[in-house]
Amino acid sequence: MFTEPLTEPLAETMDEEARTPSAGRWRLWIDRCGGFDIWLGDQLSIGGSGGSTPADFAIRCGWPNPVAVLIRSASGDWLLPAEEVAETNDSHGAETDRGPQPLLADQILEFPWLPPALRTAAFPKIRYRRPSPLSRSAVLMVLPPHRTLAPTDGMVLMDQTLLLGPEPFNHVCTPGLSSQQWVLFRRADQWWIRGQSLAPRPLLIGQRWQADDWALSIRPA
Repeated sequence: MFTEPLTEPLAETMDEEARTPSAGRWRLWIDRCGGFDIWLGDQLSIGGSGGSTPADFAIRCGWPNPVAVLIRSASGDWLLPAEEVAETNDSHGAETDRGPQPLLADQILEFPWLPPALRTAAFPKIRYRRPSPLSRSAVLMVLPPHRTLAPTDGMVLMDQTLLLGPEPFNHVCTPGLSSQQWVLFRRADQWWIRGQSLAPRPLLIGQRWQADDWALSIRPA
């Protein structure tokens, strides 16, 4: 894990103004937990870290950049080959499954369009999960020994809410925190936090926010 020096029930329907206003990437640091990127867009590229423009979810490995695109929609999340990979397969007459793959609530991503040499045990395994049935937000994590290019423990693909806490249904699991139903959300282009005994309050970008014996900070990545 990486550490940078430094309420209300989820079932409640959020206002329309609380929806994500635009695409963007943020970085969340939590004391005694680690760092996570937060992705606010509906499309995310996945691939290696080489080249002048790494993938959005870039992994330190020998994959080309990118190998796949994850698309978010109201009907669910989907994985499909990156345009460059699809064109390469077409040019070589490859007969692979290039159609969009619907993603399950918890799975290891498969990339059947890649050649076998790029799908061996030496290449990354990426876990995708949507831990809460009450939130469309999802989490991407690369399994050890591989690491992402960004110095974080994973990426949250955020829809409207991001859940923090010790329980497995949270997007960011924090074993050291008490169970207070901590929720991060967006409202009027600003980050807010709420908890079981804390009314919603805004977070100041780049500044440490303290709650009892733990703290967090959020800033653009």
